[in-house]
Amino acid sequence: MLRHSLLLAGLVLLLSCAPTPTGEGNMGSIQLTECREPGIDGLLRCGSFEVPENPAAPEGRRIALKIVVAPAERPPTGAPVFFLAGGPGQGATETMSLALSFLGEARERHDIVFVDIRGTGGSNKLACDPEEFKLADRLAFASDSEGLKKCLETLDADPRFYNTPQFVADLEAVRQAMALEQINLYGGSYGTRLGLAYMAAHPERIRAAVLDGLAPYAMKMFLTFGSDGKVTLDRLFADCDADQACSEAFPNLAPRFLPWLNSLDATLAEPTTITLTDPRTSEQVPDVPLDRAAIASAIRGLLYSVSGASLLPHALHAAMEGDYRPLVGQALLLGEHAGDAMATGLTLATTCAEDIARLTTEDLEQLRQEPFLGTSLVDMITESCEVWPHGTVPSSLFEPVVSDIPVLLLSGAEDPVTPERWATVAASTLTNATVVTLPAQGHIAAARSCADELIDEFFTEPGAEQRTDRGCLTDLARPPFFISATGPLP
Repeated sequence: MLRHSLLLAGLVLLLSCAPTPTGEGNMGSIQLTECREPGIDGLLRCGSFEVPENPAAPEGRRIALKIVVAPAERPPTGAPVFFLAGGPGQGATETMSLALSFLGEARERHDIVFVDIRGTGGSNKLACDPEEFKLADRLAFASDSEGLKKCLETLDADPRFYNTPQFVADLEAVRQAMALEQINLYGGSYGTRLGLAYMAAHPERIRAAVLDGLAPYAMKMFLTFGSDGKVTLDRLFADCDADQACSEAFPNLAPRFLPWLNSLDATLAEPTTITLTDPRTSEQVPDVPLDRAAIASAIRGLLYSVSGASLLPHALHAAMEGDYRPLVGQALLLGEHAGDAMATGLTLATTCAEDIARLTTEDLEQLRQEPFLGTSLVDMITESCEVWPHGTVPSSLFEPVVSDIPVLLLSGAEDPVTPERWATVAASTLTNATVVTLPAQGHIAAARSCADELIDEFFTEPGAEQRTDRGCLTDLARPPFFISATGPLP
């Protein structure tokens, strides 16, 4: 299957869902019962809802969508918030702990609804057993046609029916089954794309939306990952230069970077191996091969969070001196955490149909001129798409979403994959949008600072002008740079 774990590091009023005294009850035709989920304190309410895999064959294979409701902590006063996870490929219920950390304020008065979209989490997850892949396989920056074919044989699914329009239809079916007149949306990363598609398809059902890390369809997935990542990396180099301890320990990173990276084509042309600690087993694994593409992807993966980026000057300096272990080891560890909830079969089914299929000759020529990632990532995904089944989607899906629904668009100023420029693109046709960029924050800005308060206030009164000048939003700074393996200077 798709083997590269570093890709996973980098690679959404009127009738509320009020909790019943017993913790059980009906939401429309969906029966919910008390339950617990790993990592979540307190009782939740769980259920499922069946949808046909192929809408044209309702008597065929059916998918039970997993639903978990985190009930409001007080009597609900507003529409529930549907959480739309990222990826595509993350299960909403598998990211509940993180989601509730920044939706905690909103949860005081709103139920938070987690629906694993088809192909993710507990909804017929399109994933193969990751244990079958060795560490070297997970680092290899290439598709594996035979592995993909074997993976398909293990799945009870037709991936052609796993794409954004189907996800929207499933979420709308769940809303109807819950007898909810309107809902709020929170979407992060790919969840912003799903949220926009839902808004376009059913505008009368969306009361308000918070979209964090915008990925509108104006973005062709993977095409801009290298160029946007390089912009973020350049800012990191500038911040290191401005920091006395960092600049003294790691001088001239910016002018050294591209010559060094390009030299890896020759340096790593012959078999080059290192010994790494496998993040899954903690075992020492010798003779792990490296190439330029894996190194570039490791760098980009660490840029996703400002905490990971604080490691980069030290790790890059070590790599430039010939020791790749700090860089690749940290990125692999990050990739393992990010990949735990990722269904890579769903990622392929969706992105092959919606992004790779749209790439033009001009796009590929643009990639060949891009000096950071180049064509390596798109080449890997394209090769996988030649094997992995995927359907077609209507061209209308890619049109800008025109809407007056109240929308809060959040971005991290140091986001290497969905930077603020994509929020500006989306806002150009959203006439009731508020755009907020958080300084010194990476991918998914709501996970930091007091953005939880801003989100709660927005869902409480989405038509009001939002206070974005508060210090906990504007006075954010990078974490200190690691000067050695032990951390920053004291």
